[in-house]
This record gives sequence, C-alpha cells and structure tokens, in this order.
Amino acid sequence: MAILRGSISGDFFPRIKITVRNPSNGAERGLDPVIDTGFTGFLLMPLEHAFSLGLDGRITIPVVLGDSTVRAYSGTIVQVSVSNSRGARGVGLFKKEETKDQGKGSDCFVGIQFIRIFGPMFVLSNDAVALADEEDAENVASVLGFDPVKF
Repeated sequence: MAILRGSISGDFFPRIKITVRNPSNGAERGLDPVIDTGFTGFLLMPLEHAFSLGLDGRITIPVVLGDSTVRAYSGTIVQVSVSNSRGARGVGLFKKEETKDQGKGSDCFVGIQFIRIFGPMFVLSNDAVALADEEDAENVASVLGFDPVKF
C-alpha cells in the first residue's frame, strides 16, 4: 500500500484529505478531517455533510471520544478513499451539535478504526503526518522529509 501523507494544520492538528462517497448514489465530498487517536470510530462528520451526500442515519453506535465521554451517534456505511489508495468502507457517523467539536476547531474527525484500515502505522513530524503499512516503515521518513534514525 502507498504511504498516505497528510499535514499539520495551522491549529497544530494532524489532518488528511479524504473523499467520502455514498455507495448507494455515488455522491462524493472532499473532507479534511483531524486524525483523532482518542476517537474510537472510523469517521465523524456534521449532519449537513451527510445530507449533502444523501446519507441517512440507519444505525446508532456508541463512540468513545478523546475526553473519555461516550456519545451515541447515528450513521451509515460510507466509502472513503485517500489520495491514490484503495477505498475502504466504514461507518460514517453524523453529529448534530456545534461543528467546532472537542476544542480542535474542526467539523470532521477520523479515528482509530480509520488508522487501522489505512495505516496501521501513524507517524507525525513537525509539519506532516503519514499513514503506512509496516513494510513501508523505512520509506516514511523520506516521504516526510527527515532522516530516519536507525536503532
């Protein structure tokens, strides 16, 4: 699998550009979510994004958030792709509350389930982020622009 490169935003959060697709009607939308390792789910996005894609909240799932609170969110299956990687299906959850969530200044989040599918290696540098398979470990440093440290 390719190394997926993201960035560190002006608010100092790791982000990765994704495309979310409704598998039922083919509608797509680009998003720039925060990669939140405290979020146990796949994708969390505002309800208005779900409506624009024609998605409905068929299921309800409890999710552990970064502050350890548990909330129930409605959601449905979505297709997500990142740059030139293969797509993956996961549960896209929709939030009704204020779009600036968890103090991160973002309206969208990808979590641990996303990292497991598209990683499972998650690497941060001063200005970039990468998701990669273990076999790509030696190449991550050059993709992020720093010299690897050998142990």
